[in-house]
Amino acid sequence: MNFLLQTKSLCTIYLVPGMLDLLWLVVIYLNQE
Repeated sequence: MNFLLQTKSLCTIYLVPGMLDLLWLVVIYLNQE
């Protein structure tokens, strides 16, 4: 159970910055039009 919790927290640590990068790219793309 502890291992699953660690895996979930690791996924969150890696996914959140990726989502922010994606959001930033969308904002830049919309500003270019």
